[in-house]
Amino acid sequence: MDASDRLKRKQIREREKIQKRKPNRVTYDLPPRIKEAVRELAEEQRVPASQLVAIALARFLRDVEKGELDLARFKQPSQSPRYDWNLVLPASWIPRRRREAQKSSDSKSG
Repeated sequence: MDASDRLKRKQIREREKIQKRKPNRVTYDLPPRIKEAVRELAEEQRVPASQLVAIALARFLRDVEKGELDLARFKQPSQSPRYDWNLVLPASWIPRRRREAQKSSDSKSG
């Protein structure tokens, strides 16, 4: 088997691996700062970002189910023919950069 054959087999295996993962993959539009905060936390904790998000979503769904989080307070009418509402994320819920938050807490405690 020559290098060309090995490369083709490797590419086929990679494609098969990707296809197997497809049913578990989803795409959501997120504010850039939230995406960045997830990446930072994942790096800090040395865990996959997708696992952090899975925990966050599971907790969110539990809180909604238990009535601990009322989505009505975030709803605003949508202009889209597809949706009645948009959910507006409060600015105070969007995390600051970890370094900025650390500097702020350091200056308050000093």
